[in-house]
Amino acid sequence: VAQYVLSYSGGVLSAGQTVSININFNLGETQASDFTTSFLTELSNQLPSGVTLVGNTLTFSASAANSFSFNVGIADDAILEGTEDYSLTISNASSGSINNAVVNTTIAASDQENIVWNLSGDNQVNEGDSSNYTLSYSGVTLGEGQTASIDLNIN
Repeated sequence: VAQYVLSYSGGVLSAGQTVSININFNLGETQASDFTTSFLTELSNQLPSGVTLVGNTLTFSASAANSFSFNVGIADDAILEGTEDYSLTISNASSGSINNAVVNTTIAASDQENIVWNLSGDNQVNEGDSSNYTLSYSGVTLGEGQTASIDLNIN
């Protein structure tokens, strides 16, 4: 789970006033399957009282706190993929200026630890015959265009 905090400062809203900002989720090197739910669904399920989300626009009313935290669930898949990056950006503030408009997040690769290699084959072979071996792996699924390799030495 990745946790984020969105806040504003510099003023207090009067009754009936609102401020809004756009929030965007950029997949970067990730895919939708790297997350437990879609970003906007995840965000909308965690909105505090007084904050609304329409499309990708968050609107804070006077009754809302000026800060809230939300989480983005990261899926624990078995795909061998290495580290991946994604980002959240805010833009188009209805008033004021934006500080820290981009948060880049890296999903650390834990998949490489799960790959298990296995070599099996003939324990004995007669002269003149061929020996048969099988090299296999398990524990991960290779994504499209990905490879896994191991050094094989014959002594």
